[in-house]
Amino acid sequence: RPMHAFDYDKLAGGKIVVRRARKGEKIVTIDNVERELEPSILVIADAEKPVAIAGIMGGRDTEVTGLTRNILLESAYFDPVLIRRASRKLGLSSESSYRFERGVDRGMVKQGAGRAIDMILAQAKGTITKRADISGAKAKKPANTITMAASYFNKRVGASLTPARFKSILTKLDCKVVKRGGSFRITPPSFRGDIKTDVDIIEEAARIMGYAQVPVALPVTRAAHIPADAKFQYKRDTRHLLAAGGFNEVITYTMISQKALAQSRQDDMPVIAVLNPLTQDQEVMRPSLLPSLLSAALLNVNRGQKDIKFFELGKIYTGKGEQDVLGILMTGARSDDWRRNRKESVDFFDLKGVIVKFCERFDVNNVNVQFQSAPRKYFAPGQGAAIGVGPHPLGEAGKIGEDVLNAWDIRQENVYFAQIELGGVFGHRLPMRKYKPISEHPAVCRDISLAVQAGVTAHDIEQSIRNTVKGQNKIVLTELKFVEMYEGEKLPKDTTGLIYSLTYQSRSARTLRDDEVSEVHDKVCQNLVHGLGVVQR
Repeated sequence: RPMHAFDYDKLAGGKIVVRRARKGEKIVTIDNVERELEPSILVIADAEKPVAIAGIMGGRDTEVTGLTRNILLESAYFDPVLIRRASRKLGLSSESSYRFERGVDRGMVKQGAGRAIDMILAQAKGTITKRADISGAKAKKPANTITMAASYFNKRVGASLTPARFKSILTKLDCKVVKRGGSFRITPPSFRGDIKTDVDIIEEAARIMGYAQVPVALPVTRAAHIPADAKFQYKRDTRHLLAAGGFNEVITYTMISQKALAQSRQDDMPVIAVLNPLTQDQEVMRPSLLPSLLSAALLNVNRGQKDIKFFELGKIYTGKGEQDVLGILMTGARSDDWRRNRKESVDFFDLKGVIVKFCERFDVNNVNVQFQSAPRKYFAPGQGAAIGVGPHPLGEAGKIGEDVLNAWDIRQENVYFAQIELGGVFGHRLPMRKYKPISEHPAVCRDISLAVQAGVTAHDIEQSIRNTVKGQNKIVLTELKFVEMYEGEKLPKDTTGLIYSLTYQSRSARTLRDDEVSEVHDKVCQNLVHGLGVVQR
């Protein structure tokens, strides 16, 4: 164990103390290097100055030489943390510091000194003049005692040791073992500072027992149900839905340039600037997916891909913070089916159909999904719509204006774009669906043929029909379907012909009478004529 011998006759005052170094103190160690000390360093000093750096190296002025007649032998335990810190600060490592840093056996301090004294007395015919103990506040550390039963060991390891065998193993490891009831109080030997908890006892006992003696058994596990994250599943299902519809997913950068916003006619949107952008193409956080999807479309169009159906699930950054949105971009032919000689270009209703299908998939009440005309600088005049669920905005959809396409140099005639806030869709989902048995009684279908003026929207007509039937006690509207649109000379001036099919069914388990259906159907027609000014044909 580390010990140090001082030339007693060279110690000022004939004594040593253990203290912290004082500011400005220096010492020349036995390697003949002068070292400046700091107050955090522990030293051994005489009445005047430091004579050793505690636990690391002794001083040259008090080292033992061939002329030494009286020695002072020091055997100690020092805090490993203090020794390590001092060794690193001084840049001085020795065999002594190496041992003290890792912790030495406290119980061997006196025993080691006694062994050294015995050798000196036997070999050098010396005599003992005096001895003393220097103890700090933490010198008397209570023994570490761990309480454990053999059954606890067996449960953790999967073994079947008897209490007697368990005690025998620990006793051979020089542990003091005392039985208390059904458990053992175990005190590790002082030189085993690594044994501190019950886990350490288990490891040591298992090592001596032999890991090969542990019986082979399959672990008992229980499959716990971990519910899937709703938003993650929601995004995954969105990808599957759009991919099944022939769309390709794109992933673009969330940082874009001011130029891209200007080309998209969105430079008036408030943006979050990047403080230290790597390039001018990444100077702001995007407030919309439109510039990103137009950039992807340009790349594909320039490489001969004219028929494009893109979507992106990404984030936009506005004054409200981060928002998860779905961006959709369509252009080119509606279908690349080789069986069709004539390829029709996509239009707004293709885009609307995708949005409606998306809302149906996630149980959003389509009765309340509205498409209201909303002018945007980046949409063609009269061909932009705001999407909402009741009074709550959900997104926007429309045809990209020619000025935007020219700014991006995209040589395509019909480019349609939609952006939907995913949080809005997720927040307006209907409650969990419940099974409703199919009615055993036949439904009744009636058609309505209307001549509609330009200011009346399809949403207004459908809302009027639903509200009229909703107020009836005996009949429900199970289906409202748009059938046909007609424009021709037989219609009143500046009107469009629309045909709707309505399916009625009884609220109770019975068959509707014809007069009951006619009464409700006539009210539907009257409300359309008087409320919206349409003409029934």
